[in-house]
Amino acid sequence: MRSSARAIVFLLIGLAGARAADARRLGAVPLPLNGSVLIHGGGALTDDTLEAFVRGAGGADARVVVIPTAAKEVDPRAVQRRWLARGLRDVEVLHTRSRAEADAAQTVAVIDAADAVWIAGGLQSRLESSYSGTAVARALKAVVERGGIVAGSSAGAAALSQVMIRRGKPEPEIGTGLGVLPGVIVDQHFSERDRVERLWKALQANRRLVGYGVDENTALLINRREMRVTGPGKAHILLSASASGKRPARHITLRRGMRGDHLAMQRAVLARARDDYPPERFPECRLASGTVVLVGGGALPRRALEAFLRAAGGGDKRVVMINTALGNPPPRIAAELK
Repeated sequence: MRSSARAIVFLLIGLAGARAADARRLGAVPLPLNGSVLIHGGGALTDDTLEAFVRGAGGADARVVVIPTAAKEVDPRAVQRRWLARGLRDVEVLHTRSRAEADAAQTVAVIDAADAVWIAGGLQSRLESSYSGTAVARALKAVVERGGIVAGSSAGAAALSQVMIRRGKPEPEIGTGLGVLPGVIVDQHFSERDRVERLWKALQANRRLVGYGVDENTALLINRREMRVTGPGKAHILLSASASGKRPARHITLRRGMRGDHLAMQRAVLARARDDYPPERFPECRLASGTVVLVGGGALPRRALEAFLRAAGGGDKRVVMINTALGNPPPRIAAELK
């Protein structure tokens, strides 16, 4: 490589776009979301949670769809007025208990035009019977895929996952949710209703999933891979013990202003599900020829850049940047490579 007039660098800073969406559908590896998902634990909607939702939608002029189907009685006009009073200017209510209507083109068109969707609370079984496995559920996933935000509160939060806790304490009754947020099981009213044992039991039968429990008046916002907590309570992250027994179960708590890594949690739980994790000894990595420089993301360390240029044969060699994951070349990195 030193004798070559060219050097090629693959900057692996995260996957995005159509290829990432394809990989997500295939379920090959956990990948960042293209948009955002907000898990609200029920109770009051605090100002910082509302602000996070509106920001994820693109501002007060965004097209917002509210789904109140989990409630026993629904007054669409009252629901619309409530959300307009919160400062939003374009709010449409989608409500049906008919699966045929949930598959109808005119119903799906409402979500297809939305920048954001809020799924309100009640009973998650009503959401399951109306929407699970329908075109509405697929359209909700598409909102996130195109960079929008989908939020669920209380029952709406539980329905965000594919494996859904329908009811039960401490033994959970498992149903099928909407699958908006893959790789997790969500529970809500978490501390107030002492649901930690229920979520652990749900995870026992689903070891490859992460458990997210959110307290009342609190939300866990997942934007691409970053997690952030709004509201006064806590968000709880539950990781099952490793199959080998070498890693104990973990219960991580996040408070307002604290951040976490959704992607890291998904990868950790998949690693723990393997029988050989952690291995007694990691295999030695050897290259027959050439050099690979791996950067973990974030700022590009000067020493890593210097090592890369040395391996290339000097700063006068031709460097090819592959920045597909970012959309456009990051100006700072491009400048450093000059």
